[in-house]
Amino acid sequence: MQLKNKLLLTFIISVIAWQPCLAITLSNEVLFTAKKFILAMIGVVISSLLIYIGLTLYNKFFHNPNTNEVSTYDENTLTPAQNLDNAISNFLNRTKL
Repeated sequence: MQLKNKLLLTFIISVIAWQPCLAITLSNEVLFTAKKFILAMIGVVISSLLIYIGLTLYNKFFHNPNTNEVSTYDENTLTPAQNLDNAISNFLNRTKL
């Protein structure tokens, strides 16, 4: 038990002794850049969630693959879609959303 206490005390003293040497001072420019980066990443997360929710709602209400509508989806072709509805339909079919 004494050896454990000595090791713990040695560890604590070494951490306290080395702490001023390892302290990092951040300038205002670094903090400003970090805040801008965090705000940009929050924007990316919010926009990704909005796109996901929008495509899920579109898939649920407007793109119903159970009906017998003629689909132009072909997995092996890379030709562009003729209109917006076909483009969204092809995207939803390819991603299996």
